[in-house]
Amino acid sequence: MDSYYYHKQNILNKINIDYKGLKNQLQQFYEDKYRPFHEQVRANTSLQNKVFLLNAYYAEAEAFEQQYKITSQSKFRSTILEEFNVYLFKDLPEIKELNLDFFNKGIYAGLKLDHKGQIAVITKDVDFCIGKRFVLTLGRQHLEIIIPLVAVEVKTYLDATMYNEVQFAMQTIKNATPNVRTYLLMERNEVKADKIIASKTDSPLDEIFVLRGTKELPIDEATVNDYYLEISTALSTNLEAELKVPGRLFNRAAKPC
Repeated sequence: MDSYYYHKQNILNKINIDYKGLKNQLQQFYEDKYRPFHEQVRANTSLQNKVFLLNAYYAEAEAFEQQYKITSQSKFRSTILEEFNVYLFKDLPEIKELNLDFFNKGIYAGLKLDHKGQIAVITKDVDFCIGKRFVLTLGRQHLEIIIPLVAVEVKTYLDATMYNEVQFAMQTIKNATPNVRTYLLMERNEVKADKIIASKTDSPLDEIFVLRGTKELPIDEATVNDYYLEISTALSTNLEAELKVPGRLFNRAAKPC
């Protein structure tokens, strides 16, 4: 499971390549700050405590980032929230019962014919995905595919250009796997309200979650709880095969105007 801890891998990779000559400082940060956070948040089952630990670790990571001028392009900070998804959902019963897994690369997005006339898999990378790996046999070809049940794009902040890119990527994934649930999780939003409202009716996203009001505010525990409930419910209902009558067949909750 270590490969799922994307922030951990980011730090270790930086240590291995001696990023900006900061090997010793990064090693000390890993031992003194990251490792205690990692061990505590993994062991703690309380969502309230997980969020408390996350906020405390963000403060440590931001101080380190500013002190040593670590760039946003290095994904030192952005991988924190990606990794936090693993801590949130690793103990869901469906993960073990159905042999599901976590992914962030090579998600199934369709099939095509390549230049040799062979079938090739179209894939997309996402920041966090719950799904399952299969081997698809077509004629004499054996193709490995990752079918997503839940796909999440994770952003530190969202601007209009990023929003358009996320929607395009999620539409591609949803075209290939229509029952996948797609989400956008971000720390803060910089897209104008009218653009968000106008896109609601035809967006491939099932929901958007914003965890901070401003950069200075902590991660909001109530919103993390809403996100957790949404994903856990989506995962279980996505796997229901039966139509229950009498009752709703689409089973869509009414949306406020």
